[in-house]
Amino acid sequence: MVVHIGTSGWSYDHWQGVLYPHNTGVHERLFEHPLWMVEGLATMFEIAAVYDSNVPRSDIRLRTHSEKALVVQQMVGEDTVELGALFDNLVTSDHLFRSHPEEAYALSWALTFYLAERLPKQYFAYIELQRQRGFQSYTDVDRNLDFRRAFEVAPNQLAVPVMRLIKD
Repeated sequence: MVVHIGTSGWSYDHWQGVLYPHNTGVHERLFEHPLWMVEGLATMFEIAAVYDSNVPRSDIRLRTHSEKALVVQQMVGEDTVELGALFDNLVTSDHLFRSHPEEAYALSWALTFYLAERLPKQYFAYIELQRQRGFQSYTDVDRNLDFRRAFEVAPNQLAVPVMRLIKD
């Protein structure tokens, strides 16, 4: 998906959002990173206000990916228990990307957006933790433990604040 950036004459797409973190050392291309982390960050950067200094960014609504927010809201409605279960699944496994890719990308964006906006220090520490893992295999249990260590909550416990943030 290509997003044209108004007066700057510059376009940015999802794939550049995947490559940029790899090419700048945010995370390593050959390591086994959770797809929600990689794709959530790339999807977040589809929105100009996230990266383009010519676009106002003081209003969180300008940084919100309204299409992804709508997908999440249509998936779960007001059911934060279901959203929490989906977050648990997303963090521990990449299976959702194979079975329901549109939903996986939307959930990844929502979780990443919340973490970057509301828990930035913990989020960047989590990314650093991923970089330090190296070439180790990454089990579902390890993925869940790393998330809990970084954010001091289970993924499902973020459903309510994530929903509040993306509905604003």
